[in-house]
Amino acid sequence: MVICLFEKMDRKVVSEELSRFFGVLAHPLRVLIVEELRNGELTVTDLKDALKVPQASVSQHLGILRANRIVLERRDGRHVYYHLRQQDLAELVVECIKFVLPDDKESKRIMSALDLAKSTWSQEKTQVKSIKRKTSR
Repeated sequence: MVICLFEKMDRKVVSEELSRFFGVLAHPLRVLIVEELRNGELTVTDLKDALKVPQASVSQHLGILRANRIVLERRDGRHVYYHLRQQDLAELVVECIKFVLPDDKESKRIMSALDLAKSTWSQEKTQVKSIKRKTSR
């Protein structure tokens, strides 16, 4: 009974840590930063240029990633280089893409909705042009 309770506590602690970890990665810019760091260390300026976002945003999100032990820094004179603590995190992010891709049924449903919207909007545009011609006579 005590062992079972201990195992549940371990699972609870692990699930809480994983939840916190995924929460840190729950911002699109942080995911992009992890993806950019996949090939090695970069400076804030490198990341700013690659991601085309303000330097302040990059610095803010690097701070969050650093505070949560996802990113580490290395100082070299005036320059600060950032790298992933666990390089395989970038591979994990890439592997997760398959979980967000729509399946075939969902893709067909989306395409059908887009076709219907395009058709409807085209008809409405034609009707508006027809009404404008009639009222301008």
